Amino acid sequence: MEKAKYSAFDLFGYALPGIYLLLSCFILFDQRVQQLSDILEIVGQFKLNHAILLLVLGYIAGFTFYRLGATLRRWIGKRIWKDTKQFQLEISETEKLVLVRENCPENFKYIQTWFLISGMSANLALGSLVLVVTGITKIIQFGGSQVLQWSGLVAIALFMIYYQIEKSYVYAKWARRELNQSVVTFKLAEK
Repeated sequence: MEKAKYSAFDLFGYALPGIYLLLSCFILFDQRVQQLSDILEIVGQFKLNHAILLLVLGYIAGFTFYRLGATLRRWIGKRIWKDTKQFQLEISETEKLVLVRENCPENFKYIQTWFLISGMSANLALGSLVLVVTGITKIIQFGGSQVLQWSGLVAIALFMIYYQIEKSYVYAKWARRELNQSVVTFKLAEK
């Protein structure tokens, strides 16, 4: 069961957002992609070994840029949404996590899940940011009849950035509140 949990974290926290980020970069730099339908033609040529390679590279990209996604969440999230509930605890977040993991394993499962969803959403927001840059670049490169479809992609990607950062911020806030509340409620800082 423990292996399945970490496999899910790797898949959802790193691999899938990393694949999204890589595909956004691929669309940006591949000159064959002039309109959105070109993406489907290129992806249709993928074979199993391409998919496995994309999964591995997606994991590496997701892992590598995980902190950048979290930075994007903090930078934008704190400016838009406020967290009014503050805890004044004298121990670090790492110490809190260890205390809750050892003393409140049920609470720790929720905290870990919320951090997973938060990280995945932040990485997806980063991929959407690259998709915005991609759409704008394609509008500049190809213009003409392609403007409408690339503009639509930019609009969707901008909405996704907002939505994904908001979800990432909310889940990170829930995780930290649960973490702090567990420490306070069960008097874990005294242990």
